[in-house]
Amino acid sequence: MALSIDNFFRQTEVGATQSDQKVYVRQDEKLAKTSAFSIFQGHARARENDKTAKAFLGAIRRDPVYSKYIDIAKEVLDANRQEGKPLRTRHIAMVREQVDRQLSLDLGQAIAFGQQLAKEGVIPDGFGTSFGQFCMTHALGGQAVNGEALPGELLRDFLQTEVVGQHVAKLCRDRGMGDVAVPVAAILSGAGLVSEGMNRAFEDPDMDARALRFTDVMGVLEGTLSKALNVLQDLQNGKGLLEEFRGREDMPQRLQTMIQAVDSHAISRDELGTFYISLDMEHQDVRTPAGQSEAVRSFQVNTLGASVCEKLLAEQGLPTNLGSPLAHHPDVQSEARKALDILVPAPTIPSEEQAKTALEGALRAFMGKNLPAVREFVAMSANPPAELKPKALSPETLPRFINVLLEEGGMLDPLLGGDMPPDFLQRVERHSHVVQSCSHGVSGDFGTDDFINVQRGAIQLLLAQRGVEGEEYKELLQNTVDKFGPLASELATVSMACDEGKLTGRTSDMQKAAMVSYLTLETHLRAILVLVPKDALDDVPGADFNQQVGNLVDKTFQRELSLDELSAPVRAFVLNAIFDSIDGLPEPQGRAVVSGAFTPEQKAVMKDMVISTGLRDMEMITRLAGMARDGASSIGNMCRDQNTVVNISEAVLNMTGQLEPLIREMKNDPAAKLEGVLGGALMMAIGFSGQDQAGLRAMFDSLDGELGQQVAGAVMHVAETDIKNQPRMLAAIRVMEELRLQSGARLGITVERDPLHFTRNVSERHQIPGLLMDKISSFAPRSFSDLDIRLGQVIPPLGSAQLQVLHSIAGRLETSVPPHQRALIPGLLQGNARSLLAAQESNGEQPLSPSQIWRAVTGHAVPKKLTENALGGRLLGHVVSTYDQALRIACPDMFAGQRDVTVFTAFFQGLSFPKLMELTLPGARLTQDDVAVDLGMSSLRDYTPDNAYGLTTDFRRRGRNTVMRFEASDGRVLQTSPFGIPDAENVPSHPHFQEIVDHAQSMSASPAQKARMLQAFSQAALVMSRLLSTTFPGIEFSEHGNFSVTATQREDTTVVINIDSDPGLPLRFHQQYIIEPNGDHRCSEFVMERR
Repeated sequence: MALSIDNFFRQTEVGATQSDQKVYVRQDEKLAKTSAFSIFQGHARARENDKTAKAFLGAIRRDPVYSKYIDIAKEVLDANRQEGKPLRTRHIAMVREQVDRQLSLDLGQAIAFGQQLAKEGVIPDGFGTSFGQFCMTHALGGQAVNGEALPGELLRDFLQTEVVGQHVAKLCRDRGMGDVAVPVAAILSGAGLVSEGMNRAFEDPDMDARALRFTDVMGVLEGTLSKALNVLQDLQNGKGLLEEFRGREDMPQRLQTMIQAVDSHAISRDELGTFYISLDMEHQDVRTPAGQSEAVRSFQVNTLGASVCEKLLAEQGLPTNLGSPLAHHPDVQSEARKALDILVPAPTIPSEEQAKTALEGALRAFMGKNLPAVREFVAMSANPPAELKPKALSPETLPRFINVLLEEGGMLDPLLGGDMPPDFLQRVERHSHVVQSCSHGVSGDFGTDDFINVQRGAIQLLLAQRGVEGEEYKELLQNTVDKFGPLASELATVSMACDEGKLTGRTSDMQKAAMVSYLTLETHLRAILVLVPKDALDDVPGADFNQQVGNLVDKTFQRELSLDELSAPVRAFVLNAIFDSIDGLPEPQGRAVVSGAFTPEQKAVMKDMVISTGLRDMEMITRLAGMARDGASSIGNMCRDQNTVVNISEAVLNMTGQLEPLIREMKNDPAAKLEGVLGGALMMAIGFSGQDQAGLRAMFDSLDGELGQQVAGAVMHVAETDIKNQPRMLAAIRVMEELRLQSGARLGITVERDPLHFTRNVSERHQIPGLLMDKISSFAPRSFSDLDIRLGQVIPPLGSAQLQVLHSIAGRLETSVPPHQRALIPGLLQGNARSLLAAQESNGEQPLSPSQIWRAVTGHAVPKKLTENALGGRLLGHVVSTYDQALRIACPDMFAGQRDVTVFTAFFQGLSFPKLMELTLPGARLTQDDVAVDLGMSSLRDYTPDNAYGLTTDFRRRGRNTVMRFEASDGRVLQTSPFGIPDAENVPSHPHFQEIVDHAQSMSASPAQKARMLQAFSQAALVMSRLLSTTFPGIEFSEHGNFSVTATQREDTTVVINIDSDPGLPLRFHQQYIIEPNGDHRCSEFVMERR
């Protein structure tokens, strides 16, 4: 947590003591009285002093009162900061004293101004002092105090903070809502309506707010809140409901839905309470306009159908008590929704009359098809063919049976000699929905037993109606076992798999659908068992009838199966349920973060993954999709026009880090399961990335080729030499193999799985580039030392024996160097590697003596009595102090803190110590031969069509005297210079950017060459020159300065880049790159020379 102004006052005891002490901010962001750095580390102490001063200024900026007086603090601290001196308690006391003095004067003026506003009616009477205090913490408060026009934003914020709450409470009391005023006010504020109303009252940003009157402002606010207050007034009977409402994440959208529903005459106000409850019961998501429309439509179709149906039944002379169940028949509900969606396309909210029109059409069609059967069952209710228990069929009880009676015939047909149709499982699902609709035929509670009794009763009635009796029931029972049993066992297997987490969760829609369908089949079995002769179960073991029934169910309807044994219809049932679950996941809402949300395009990718992998665990699918979404950018980083070991390793290791917890969890699972899970996650990551075929081809070729082997070789080196990081490295190898397989599959390339593809080659340390070491070290700490990384960057690459020599010398130096100074050793050896290796060679490859090491590094005379035990300490002390003294002479005005930083950073630029010393002199010159590291440009990661290959980033930031010139081999020339471009126009489609990119395209033999050429016109080509320019004391280039760049295409299709500094700069600079047709590039010329 950032330090506050109170921390600086209280912890430093300002005002409580007269002592003047130094103040420091430590690494843990706490204040201390002593520095964390030694005298040697002057550069670090200078940074620490500046960090402390910035922390103090930052605390002032964050304080709502003191932030207005930041200029006072700056004036006190500026001189101190320029000299790199520490912050002291007297400085803090001076700031506090001067600010408090000015604060007291300003507060008095502000209160007087507030009292005047109250007299004028701009604010309520009695709020003058409150307004003055508010001004002291508001960003615009100073304008009002200084006699300027009263800013509308200031007045609005004051009224909204200090006054509006009381006014809303009054509005609640006036409506008889005083006891629920607190939750109502919270809902209005949380929904943004209070802010909306105040913004309307202050919609003219240029007016002097003193012209406004408080009563007028509140009138506008009341108009904005009135509809919401109407809705909340109708919900107020349940205070607990309003309390729950205020805490809902979707509260603003839910309130908006109810307001729109009433405005659209879709729902009457007296139905709002029922509607509110239905939103929870149906799990409606109202965070989008489409969701709000869906919630209202669902409610209308569910509640309006009964009255419409009763009218139609009366027309036909049928009992109107059948109206509610028939209106809730799944066919009616489905067709009514289709008709309503056509009549009033979403997201428009339909009126109640429009919903009734859709329902009437659906009901008339349904009744036209089923009217004879309805009449038949009405007649049956007066004279039932069978006696039912516990509830007999009668005209009064027919509503609970009617829908099941209409559908049951289709279930009994296969049991009475008919065939099992291919879509029988869909028929069972449909039947289960019909059974659930029978609850609309009763009033009061209707539990599970009631559903079962209705279903059993309908079966008995239809069997009796069809004349089934006596011994025929035995055949009927056998058909039920033979035809329903296998399907029931499969559905029970699916339900159990959900319960065990192998598919979806215990309460998932899939499990509910499987269990309901299973119960539909079992209910038929049990209903028939009640009717069969007593000897029908003689062959079934059991002490009594109930045990025999239980054993028969276990053996025939709950037979143990594996998921692999599921039939095609049940597999399709599972797959469709998974798809429904995926469709049911939330979708992103603008910039708002919605947990587990996926776009329709991402959901399509998830479905493809489910089909390809066979993965059916919805919880795992969602988890993998979240990981894939986070890893999609890493996929993009591997789809560049030109990949490198650095960007490939970075992407692989980033994705491994995201997947590593999952890999650890599954370490004891079969390899095939882990492959399926990893493959699924990476398949989705590739799909989510949106990469085209060319990008995926670049990724596959890199992974499948030499680049992938280089990365894998380095990873395997760590896996074999670092036991602690071995699991992480092997996980990275798994990820690489899956990425290779999945990217190949996406391209239509058949790639055989080969667990050894990336493990056959193990690189030696000297074969691993330093930048690759650096990436791996960030993922696997301490897998490579700083010295490894620095020496790995030396050009040309060092051999194994050379590395051994330098590591040996480093070890000898470290023994006498204090721990806090050892960070300099890798930089010192990197810059002086060539001279040390040359000395070793001249010494017959024998270890160098302390004197030889001294001369090789410094080129200076060896001090007397130089011993092995003191070599490191004396050598580092000498190079640091000697270079520091040279800087003092070259730049006498450089203050100590800046000089310390310059000394420290100079040793990490890849230059030898003698060259650093030479560069402090007039006329000094630096060439490519003097630099031990590569001078190439960075990767192409940030140079894509999305930013016009860096033009939108850098073009307008460059010096206006820069000349950018493109010379094609056929003589065509494009020359331009940077100019200002407004933010709104600084996009890749800008005509000038398009002209540049098109011209570069015409000079390129490949996309990679084009990207690299345009990169040379960005700051990337100047990063190394800026760093190296600092080795000339007193100079530091800017990447955005006046550097002219010329790209010349040769006849052999290579492109030559020449970069030259502005003639007015004190340092002459020239650099040349050669870019090959495939995008490879190298620095061919580099010169820096002090003028």
